[in-house]
This record gives sequence, C-alpha cells and structure tokens, in this order.
Amino acid sequence: PHLAVDKQLDAIFLARIGLRVLHEHYIRAVQPPRQGYAGAIQLECSPVAVCEEAAAATRQQLQQRYGAAPPVEVVGERGHSFAFVPGHVRAVV
Repeated sequence: PHLAVDKQLDAIFLARIGLRVLHEHYIRAVQPPRQGYAGAIQLECSPVAVCEEAAAATRQQLQQRYGAAPPVEVVGERGHSFAFVPGHVRAVV
C-alpha cells in the first residue's frame, strides 16, 4: 500500500514541478529578454553558484532571525554550467 501512495505522490509532485517550470518559462518568454536567458532558462547556469547564493541567503535569514547560522559547504566546480532553470535548482536546494 505504501508503494502505491509513494508512486501517486511522485506523479503529483512531478506534474506540479513541470507545470511550475512551464508557467515560469511562459511568463519570462513574453517579457523583455534578459541577457543570458531564454525565457526562464539560464543559458549558462552553474548549479554550484546557485547553491552558494541560496546558502548565503539562507544563512543571512537565519542570522537575522535567530542570531546564528550553521556553516554551509557547497562542493563542486563553479565553472561547470549548462542550460537550466536556476529557480528550479533553488527550489530543490
């Protein structure tokens, strides 16, 4: 029974992610173009850079709210990049 529930939830979440990405891409595609982007897709997205930015923003929020924040280590090559939706990387992280 748990496998059936997991399978159904996976399908729901995958559909939600797909719809969110399509929606964001459509909205960005009808707006004025941004340098280095095609709609919501960053042409040279560095997952390491996105993770470092998300970690810094999260640490700042924790510092402001609680007065402390744990260190975060992002492991990877900052120079590696590919065409991807950075907002999706941030959502996953």
